Amino acid sequence: MTSIRIAALAIALASPAVFAGSLTGNVGVVSDYMFRGLDRSDKGAAVQGGVDYGFDNGIYSGLWVTNAALAGGNEADIYAGYGLTLGSFKLDFGAIYYLFSEDTEQGSAPNTDYAEVYASGAVGPVTVHLFYAPEFGLDQGGAISGDPEKNEMLYFSASVNLPFNDTLSLVPQVGLSAGDGVKDAFGDEYLDYSLTAIKKLENDTSVSLALVGTNLESNPANDDNPKFVIGFKKNFKI
Repeated sequence: MTSIRIAALAIALASPAVFAGSLTGNVGVVSDYMFRGLDRSDKGAAVQGGVDYGFDNGIYSGLWVTNAALAGGNEADIYAGYGLTLGSFKLDFGAIYYLFSEDTEQGSAPNTDYAEVYASGAVGPVTVHLFYAPEFGLDQGGAISGDPEKNEMLYFSASVNLPFNDTLSLVPQVGLSAGDGVKDAFGDEYLDYSLTAIKKLENDTSVSLALVGTNLESNPANDDNPKFVIGFKKNFKI
């Protein structure tokens, strides 16, 4: 997920609306599509949108799509999960599949599609996420780890929603990408960070400004410089 999506999810987890039995949609645009600190739209704007259905019992499913430079095509995220509240804790468990419309030519690189399972928890303004992919789609077949069977990726992130008032909030976030799949794809395990300001507007719209960066060096997906990302999003009922 991008830092903006993580920030939005952190806010959503703190709201009972995420468990409502309804069909909703969203559409937006960002000046750069950043995913876990890395540029996935080649320093270009991305148009994004999705649909979600949440059942009254806490089960939900959804689809989110965006244009992305990765593998030369578009990205579709298909997910399903279950959310529940235990006292002051909000928990979320599920799975997500990342599908890319144009993979690299067969034989030149591994398939970029991959699946993850995840768990999230929120208490007060703090949200933590844990994602695990047994076969990370960007792994290069053991180029660094030396073992083509070790393709796992583990991602952990934590964020805090700091509201200034009813319409303005600040969300700092930090994440860690680890595992042999990450080492093979990006040269090393790495940290990412973001600081996102979100301003709610009328009619379920919002604008955001995020500062996003990593500690990676000399990587094609990262030029070592933090990036500013501007976003606009509209939520609606279907």
